[in-house]
Amino acid sequence: MRKIIGLCIAVLAISGCSLGDVTEKGATCPPKDAEHEAGLGIIGGVECSETECLVNDVDYTTNIQYGYCPVEFSQCGYDSAKDVYYCAKIACEEDEHIYEDECEPDTIRHCGSHEHDCKQLSGWKSGKCEDKQCVAEKCVEGYEVFKGKCKAQKINCEEGEHYYSEGSKCEKNTLENCGSHGNDCTNLSGWDDGVCSTDGGCIAIACTTGYELKNGKCEALTGCPENQHLYSGACEEDSLENCGSHGTDCSKLSGWQSGNCVDGKCVPSACETGYALNNGKCEALTECPDDQHLFAGNCEPNDLENCGSHGTDCSKLSGWKAGDCTQGNCIPSECDAGYELRDSKCEALVDCPTDQHLYAGSCEPDSIQNCGAHANDCTLVAGWGGGECVRGNCSASACLTGYELRGDKCEALTECPAGQHLYSGYCEQDSVSHCGAHGKDCSTSTEGWKGGNCVNMTCVPTSCKNGYCLDGNRCVNGEANDNACGVSGGVCQKCGGDQSCKSGSCSIVTVKCGQNEHVYNSICEADTLANCGSHGNQCSFANALDSGLKCESGMCMVTECKSGYHVYNNACEADSVSNCGSHGKECKFDNAADGGVTCESKQCKLNKCTANYYVLNNVCKPNDLNNCGSYGRACDILHAAVQKCTAGNCIATSCESGYHLYDKACEKNDNTNCGSHGKGCTTASFENSATVQCSTSGACELKSCARYAKRVGNVCNKVCATTDTYCPSDGGSMCCKKPTCTGQCLMLE
Repeated sequence: MRKIIGLCIAVLAISGCSLGDVTEKGATCPPKDAEHEAGLGIIGGVECSETECLVNDVDYTTNIQYGYCPVEFSQCGYDSAKDVYYCAKIACEEDEHIYEDECEPDTIRHCGSHEHDCKQLSGWKSGKCEDKQCVAEKCVEGYEVFKGKCKAQKINCEEGEHYYSEGSKCEKNTLENCGSHGNDCTNLSGWDDGVCSTDGGCIAIACTTGYELKNGKCEALTGCPENQHLYSGACEEDSLENCGSHGTDCSKLSGWQSGNCVDGKCVPSACETGYALNNGKCEALTECPDDQHLFAGNCEPNDLENCGSHGTDCSKLSGWKAGDCTQGNCIPSECDAGYELRDSKCEALVDCPTDQHLYAGSCEPDSIQNCGAHANDCTLVAGWGGGECVRGNCSASACLTGYELRGDKCEALTECPAGQHLYSGYCEQDSVSHCGAHGKDCSTSTEGWKGGNCVNMTCVPTSCKNGYCLDGNRCVNGEANDNACGVSGGVCQKCGGDQSCKSGSCSIVTVKCGQNEHVYNSICEADTLANCGSHGNQCSFANALDSGLKCESGMCMVTECKSGYHVYNNACEADSVSNCGSHGKECKFDNAADGGVTCESKQCKLNKCTANYYVLNNVCKPNDLNNCGSYGRACDILHAAVQKCTAGNCIATSCESGYHLYDKACEKNDNTNCGSHGKGCTTASFENSATVQCSTSGACELKSCARYAKRVGNVCNKVCATTDTYCPSDGGSMCCKKPTCTGQCLMLE
């Protein structure tokens, strides 16, 4: 077999494509003739042009050009199993076919193609593969050879029987196998009873409910008498609950009030409110006359309380003071304070002059307590010691203790001069009681200390307790230490080569021991934690781990401490914000609050920041509206129009229409708190009034007048109680007898 290097398939319904060498211009497949012009080929009965060749929705365009094989393809091949001609670099022989880019011989198992297996053909017993076709020579029982193929033999059965191919026998017709094996009459739709005829046909004589008998067959009911409908295979009477079909309830139709079921259709005679009878149907009202609107299915007149739609109250619009409802739109003629009329709308003022800011719809002057915004109090700024409000910004001129002035801002102290340390926001002088940090007492933090000084934030002893001696700038146990011998508290003595330290004194010894040994009972004893440098000198350090102790060159050493302590000066020093995890590692965070820093598990931890910052990932971040006082604490004051975060507290600086500022939040305007907290709106504000109300803008407004009083604008004028009296034309409060007024008349009640 020869390797097929590349294929370009073109489906051709034409035979006679010969194998041959390709000319310089390429070979045709099929050869070019008078019917195939230079730019056009007929391939598989489908026209193929320069740009497209589709055969049975498969694109064979790529490697066929103008009906020619491309120059790089030297042969024209043919696959008879698929009836496919193809352009190939190397073609197969006539008794071969292509399989996985190889030429495979034609055999009974692979005839014309790899998948074509002659032995899988029905009835095949033996034969050959000839011209890529399976040619049968013998067939299995029940089949016979016909034109090279195996054809099933026909068996004639007796009357009342049918041929059963799988059993290769005649089978008697029954209800379960009627006319053919498996044709079960009892499974037919609607079958209740019947017989299988001698010629193999199912003949019904009775049907189930919902079916009717027609010519020996059960057919589903498709129609019912007038005023009935099909339901569960039977006919059901039409009614208002089941009109035309089961479950079609006329009373549940939109707008239905009353009516009848006529010819299977719901026909209303009356409709509910909000619906109109139109062509036998209840249809919802969709339009109203001018100056009216739909509400609850009816048309309602437009007015200031219901303008364009029910409940649209013009008086509740932001900034509204007076106006009309025109063509369903609220058109103001006058606006509340803090609003201005723009394009037939009341819009809030948005700008103020320099050194002023918006507050409650008006411009408020900047001050120390209201700097740039209402309630932005400069005195609440961290470290503020004095200053002024400049162009809406707090400008400090003095700072509190623990803060320093940088530009016009007070910032917390972070460093101190030499000989001092930070404590509670200010610098504290180093001393033996507070050496390098507040509370670090040399007498308790330094082993063997009796007296000394605090030098460069470090405890430096000048004298030691009994049992210790002074070795440079530290007190050591000199009871049995050859390099530092002494227990009187004075300077340590170094014992000579023939001397050994015993009970704090150097004495001549006759026994010479190694580096990690000592003399005991005139022999050399190995140094251990229980006998370090001398017999019975047990190594023990407060707050040290047992695994962190060692005896080295006759001296007890500590290398690891318990949790909450660290090694310093051969002792365990407590972790603190001044010495966190190691001596001198001070916990410092910009903008941290006093007492807001701790040392936990040898790591500095930030717990609290100054007023205008919050803690996030061990860093103090500036407060903002999304993180006010703590991370994720967003400012969302109910009904606030503008708000800010000050000293970690959310504060409203202006409110939505219908609300006013109170206690850093927004309180609703009502007759008890109208425009501001505690400001009442009562009838005492309007003479002769009956009822008043607080407007959304926070103004107390007249709502209705008392008996015998008439409203004129925003004033209640008294009117006469009887028809024989009248009110003076000058608007006075007295009523007089007609036709003239003489003397002083009183109001008639």
